Amino acid sequence: MDFSPHVDQPVAQASGEPGPDLAPLAEAVGRLTARIDELEKAVVRPLEELADTIETQVVEHVSAELSSVTVELRRAVAELGRMLVRDRGRIAQVLTEHRDALLAELREPGDVKPEPAPPEHIGD
Repeated sequence: MDFSPHVDQPVAQASGEPGPDLAPLAEAVGRLTARIDELEKAVVRPLEELADTIETQVVEHVSAELSSVTVELRRAVAELGRMLVRDRGRIAQVLTEHRDALLAELREPGDVKPEPAPPEHIGD
């Protein structure tokens, strides 16, 4: 029985080159690597394009929604302003009544009740 190591294998391993029986395997690995690169390009490129398309559509949709919300908020604020202008006399009256009620609570039993102040009108 011969237990001596094969001289070809250690020399091939030391030089970094595949031995004669590993050459077909190295070729197959090279082909597989090239095929994987092709498949990666075929998959990654369309996915990147899809992601770009989705991002563009989301930005457009959100921009449109924000524009719509902005218009609605402007209308609501304008309507609120009109309501405040229309009801400013009533607001002044309610505030005066509230002030008089607070003063009544704070008064002592012997104090004289002051005359309620007339409602103030702001910039008629």
